Amino acid sequence: MSARAAQRATGIPEATWALNSQVVGDAQTVERARHVRKRLGGAMRQTGVLAAAGKVGDEDLHVVLAAIERTVRHVLRG
Repeated sequence: MSARAAQRATGIPEATWALNSQVVGDAQTVERARHVRKRLGGAMRQTGVLAAAGKVGDEDLHVVLAAIERTVRHVLRG
C-alpha cells in the first residue's frame, strides 16, 4: 500500500506518520521494554504494525463509508 493510500484509509496525514517512543525507568525496565519492542517488530521501525493497520483500514474503509452513507440517507429522509 502506498503512503497516499494509507493516508486515505486511515485519515492520518502522511506528514504525521513518524512514530516515536520513550521509556522512562530503571535499567531493568528500559531493557525489558527494549526486548518487548524488538519481539513486536520494533527493529523494523514498526513496519509490520503500520502495514497491519493500513491493511485493516484499507479493507474496512468501504464498509465504514457505506454505513455512514446509509445513516446520512436515513437522516435526510427524516
